[in-house]
Amino acid sequence: MALQTSTALNTGTLYTLVPFITAIVSVFLFKEKLSIQMLGVYLVGAVGTCWVVVEGDLETLLRLNLNKGDILFCSGVCLWCAFLSRGKFFIVEKKPSLPCFVL
Repeated sequence: MALQTSTALNTGTLYTLVPFITAIVSVFLFKEKLSIQMLGVYLVGAVGTCWVVVEGDLETLLRLNLNKGDILFCSGVCLWCAFLSRGKFFIVEKKPSLPCFVL
């Protein structure tokens, strides 16, 4: 439903923020430690991916207007981020049964 009332530019921009939002959600909900370096990497990544989505046009990014579909999509992104950050508690530590090969 969100994608029916939004634009590809808006949803693309919001979706590129998933790693950054996941880090923020992990800090607040799960008390993860986030160093200044990691925060810097997430910020640079978020700015860089947004820059790619708007094709380097700052005017396009500033004209970005959100609608009801974007709000719904953003709430879905936030729930997805909460799911991703919580997933580490369900990972079982196992050694791989087959050796890994690096090319």
